[in-house]
Amino acid sequence: MFSQRSVPLSIRSAEEYRRYVEAFGKLPTTTFNEIVSFIESEERGLYLLLMPPGSGKTFLLYQLREEFHRKGPVLLNSFSSSAERFQAFVSMLDRELAHSVAAWIHEVTGKNIHLDSPEILHIAGSVAIATGTSIPLLLLLDEVPLSDENPERFKILVSSFESLLRHVDGLGGFRVHVVITSHAASADLSGRFFEELRARGGLQRFSVMRPYTKMELAPGFEAEAAEFVKKIAGGVQLDPLVLGAAIEMLKRGFVFRQLVTFVDGVRRRFLDAARRRSRSVDIERDLHMAIVDELESKLRERGVREGRASIMSRPDLVLADGTCV
Repeated sequence: MFSQRSVPLSIRSAEEYRRYVEAFGKLPTTTFNEIVSFIESEERGLYLLLMPPGSGKTFLLYQLREEFHRKGPVLLNSFSSSAERFQAFVSMLDRELAHSVAAWIHEVTGKNIHLDSPEILHIAGSVAIATGTSIPLLLLLDEVPLSDENPERFKILVSSFESLLRHVDGLGGFRVHVVITSHAASADLSGRFFEELRARGGLQRFSVMRPYTKMELAPGFEAEAAEFVKKIAGGVQLDPLVLGAAIEMLKRGFVFRQLVTFVDGVRRRFLDAARRRSRSVDIERDLHMAIVDELESKLRERGVREGRASIMSRPDLVLADGTCV
């Protein structure tokens, strides 16, 4: 389990995603709901999450993976904005897709398919065509580089991307959906990227294309959002105004790291105040015990076992049982 003291700001594996959901829950976003509705239709879609770091892009990819890994092959890969890693992936795309199909068959049937060649793609696709169905194939590509200042590298990036889209478009029997995340540091460069793709015909291969620039809480999930924020706060009692502000941040699609920083700041101030109160109580207690010890000492010196001694004390200091000294 995650420590409540440090809410993870990034997800790096399916197991880490499951632990995160177990600890904090998951919130439906408008982006997630919309993409899911397209995947469940007969459309073929390309979805672009162009957001800054910490927006929840990778979390959304793992949400989609968990939602659809039994319904069809799901291929999730991260490139850390490396053009070289992306190009290597595209060059091995058939084998990567074959692995995802074999993993899906194993998930559904429990059978291991020892086949990592394109043949398994053709077999699965042919079965789907013969039965009059289509298999949803989901490509989740994280941190894909979509811009480069160098003109030559820029052309190579566009060419690699176009090759990927053209390849998945030619898979018979599969209903392909591609979800791509990118930091998109330069809006101008990413804009040029898609203009070039459109000119080459890459974007027209999909009946649905949607860009997203922020993750907003889906309408009607305010109660779930409140519980989510409380869990992030780690048990600290949040002021209603603070809780309302955090929910409003989720509704407006603030970067998730901003939300965590905000709630964690409130939590720390609360804990610091509690520690100060605790230290104050400790001082009072120490002073109280010192006076009690002094009283007992004076009484013993005088040989008094019961009675009263004329020693000044503080009337606001009391014993644990409520009696005043």
